[in-house]
Amino acid sequence: MLGRSINPDICLICFAIDNPTSFEQVTKRWIPTHKRLFPQRPFLIVGTKSDLRDQEATDRELVPSGEEQKLAKTYATQYIECSAKTGSGVHRLFNQVTSHSSESSNMLGSRRVPGSPSGVVRVLPM
Repeated sequence: MLGRSINPDICLICFAIDNPTSFEQVTKRWIPTHKRLFPQRPFLIVGTKSDLRDQEATDRELVPSGEEQKLAKTYATQYIECSAKTGSGVHRLFNQVTSHSSESSNMLGSRRVPGSPSGVVRVLPM
């Protein structure tokens, strides 16, 4: 039902870098769900809380740096890290999203309703 109600130009599959379980869910749950619902649509893998990588001492277990790049390469997509706390990587992420959205709209023709905002982002519940 979800696949019929929305038609995204691109999907973001996010995980918290301080939560290895959320990283595991990228391959176990979110990529398969994306491929089932939106097989022709691109996706980006996004690591959140990147500011934790810069902290010298953290009591949290972090996803090993480089594992995300391997995963992105496996699925022929991009990996972007960002931090809401520091703002690092957020502009890069939105630039990639708008770039993909523009490419998709150009290839498929505009599907937007006249007068509706472009680049609408919908957040799906987990």
